Amino acid sequence: MDQDIKRSLMEFSEALQIPMYLYDSGELVWSFPETAALFPPASIYVKAANLFLEDLSKGPFIYTRFSAVYGCLPLDGEKKRFLLAGPVPMLFYGESDLQQLYAHYKVENEKKDQCRFFFSSIPVQTFITMDKKLKMIHFFLNGDSPKIDFTIKTDQAFMNRTVKSSIEQKYIQNTYTTPNDSLQYESVLTKIVETGNVEELEKIQESFFAFNMGTVANNPLRNIQDLIIALIALVSRAAIRGGLDSQTALNLSDLYIMNTEKAQTREELFQVVFNCLTAYTSQVAQQQDTLVQSGDVTDIIRYIREHTDLPLTCAYLSRLFGYSSSYLSRKFKAETGMGFSAFITKAKLEDAKQMLAYTNKSLSEISFYYCFSSQSHFQNAFKKQYGITPQQYRIKKKQNIV
Repeated sequence: MDQDIKRSLMEFSEALQIPMYLYDSGELVWSFPETAALFPPASIYVKAANLFLEDLSKGPFIYTRFSAVYGCLPLDGEKKRFLLAGPVPMLFYGESDLQQLYAHYKVENEKKDQCRFFFSSIPVQTFITMDKKLKMIHFFLNGDSPKIDFTIKTDQAFMNRTVKSSIEQKYIQNTYTTPNDSLQYESVLTKIVETGNVEELEKIQESFFAFNMGTVANNPLRNIQDLIIALIALVSRAAIRGGLDSQTALNLSDLYIMNTEKAQTREELFQVVFNCLTAYTSQVAQQQDTLVQSGDVTDIIRYIREHTDLPLTCAYLSRLFGYSSSYLSRKFKAETGMGFSAFITKAKLEDAKQMLAYTNKSLSEISFYYCFSSQSHFQNAFKKQYGITPQQYRIKKKQNIV
């Protein structure tokens, strides 16, 4: 086959999100994407394509028994070579559609999930949209000829099956779909994280595992994963509002999104999200262990937490925020209970803990990054603050002991 045509059809397939199958003398010779080769059109639809090629006035749409259509086009005016584009679903597949689909493709039990995923990944489209896309591909392949009657001739049996499937889906949705509690829980959870309220989080743990998350995907597991990823994004922002530095918040977000993608069951997913909420809430609680009253000190604290990689000093921050060093030092001590130097060191060490836990950076690299005067200074300060050395903390963190 002409390589230019193949490349162009690959681009059409990706842009239009429709699988492509090319036939020569009734034999499949090429398909795209790669997974399309696992589920080529059933023989009855290939036969229907051959009948269409004998009489182009019949229209290029081939109707399946599982609420989807193929589009058929001759290639270069030759009846031996033709394209089947599809199948394009007219609505989300119901259970009866899937059973018909499995039967057509003779899908073994162990491959049903893969089959369901492939066909469900093709976006639902209307006849009019499919018609426009097919006309575009036809013009590319054939120019103005051969003349095809693109008038949409709906198949009554197909329409009856599609309506029946639509009614079944509506019944299942109304009967078995639980109300969406997401908005209520999002408000509760983001407030808990933002205020660092560990006690309240523990109180709602049991009820949290029973709340209803709504639906954003057909696959139940994928649905929960997508909603949890959205929730992680919300609580990470809540943690930042609660005083957690943005880099730590985003690092935690990346970590728990990866864990969400790896989870295989509903129980594992809910455990991941609860671990995530616990981590964010406890981190915010640690940051809020000092009482801050005035807005200017709050701004300075936020600046320190977001710039722990800089050589921060009281003199530098006084110039930056327009205060004398002596005044700011007294004000900061009065409102936080800590001196500037101690607070800056603590903020750097909190970030260094994340670096130790989630990277393979050496102690010398970490101490240099957070502007400690030397590696030994970093190690001594860390042990004084937490009672163990940085290396001991890294080991215990990997073992989930701390």
